[in-house]
Amino acid sequence: GKVKVIEITIADDCGTDINPLNVEGQLESQAVMAVGDALFEEIITKEGRVINPTLADYKIPGVLDIPKLTTISVQDYEAKGPFGAKEVGEAARGAAIAAIANAICNAIGARIYCLPMTPEKILEALKHSDYINNWPTE
Repeated sequence: GKVKVIEITIADDCGTDINPLNVEGQLESQAVMAVGDALFEEIITKEGRVINPTLADYKIPGVLDIPKLTTISVQDYEAKGPFGAKEVGEAARGAAIAAIANAICNAIGARIYCLPMTPEKILEALKHSDYINNWPTE
């Protein structure tokens, strides 16, 4: 049930791209955060207490989890924004999470509706997958 994200292309309409390097950094950071949201990050509680309160216990993407990143800055002037700018990155994060979820669904033939999509949840979904249940035996 382990997932390795190989590549993410992330795009966002930031209005006027005032600082291209900053926009690229924002998009890259949101892509990495999407990997964490989709696959790792989860607050685990037991009897009302958090049992993974530190970064030693709370899994976030490490350097080996970061995929190849390509960023696209779509520029559509926003009259109400400063110098025509808008937000950058936050909207693209949700799309990246959905893309990872769809890639997993396409790979295993079952959809997982609860984040993060851990190896345990993927294995459980595989038990109910048409891909596995209809696998040729000969």
